[in-house]
Amino acid sequence: MRRIFALYLELKTYRAVARRLDAEGVRTRKGNYWSGETVKGILTNPVYTGANVYGRHRSGDTRLRDRAEWQVVPGVREPLVDT
Repeated sequence: MRRIFALYLELKTYRAVARRLDAEGVRTRKGNYWSGETVKGILTNPVYTGANVYGRHRSGDTRLRDRAEWQVVPGVREPLVDT
């Protein structure tokens, strides 16, 4: 994950990061090619900054709620990346 953050600082766009990862033969956790949306989801996920996130889903539903409905509690754990 840290590599994705570093690439974004270098390349400046989600799609450029996805293209670089694909060119290097890196695949997603499920073995797929990267997309700009996948990279964006990783880069904007508050968990990587050490926060816990509550309320992403409604009970029994796998669809994500709007981010405005999430409850983000910062400083719960050691961050994986610097903010």
